[in-house]
Amino acid sequence: MEIFKKYVAKEVIIVLGQSLLPDGSIPSTLSERVRYAIDLYKCNPQLILIFSGADPAKTGVTEAEIMRKLVKEWGQVPDENIVMDERSENTIENCINSLEILGKEYKGTIHLVTSDFHIDRAVFIFKSVLCNYQK
Repeated sequence: MEIFKKYVAKEVIIVLGQSLLPDGSIPSTLSERVRYAIDLYKCNPQLILIFSGADPAKTGVTEAEIMRKLVKEWGQVPDENIVMDERSENTIENCINSLEILGKEYKGTIHLVTSDFHIDRAVFIFKSVLCNYQK
């Protein structure tokens, strides 16, 4: 994880994936998350975006890759500000893998982007894992 040390002093946006539909199409909730992340990035172009999501629906493409494609299509986020986590199959793994990317020394701000129906659970998981991770 040596290449991620440059992110230690910056803020990050962690965008949680959403399973693709059985036909491989993009659910509106995932599109909304990406649009919101782009809006946050435009407010502070120093932000690093971590797209987190594997392919739990077995469509042949990861949620992270879909998010990267959408942000490249809709936004003006340079490649060096995008980090991919294509291993996470659930919210706990989203958290653990994102924290591994950042490293234990990370002390910056994390902006968590998900959907309204998922935010309370996601924040609970991230806080719980983060408390144990930084020990």
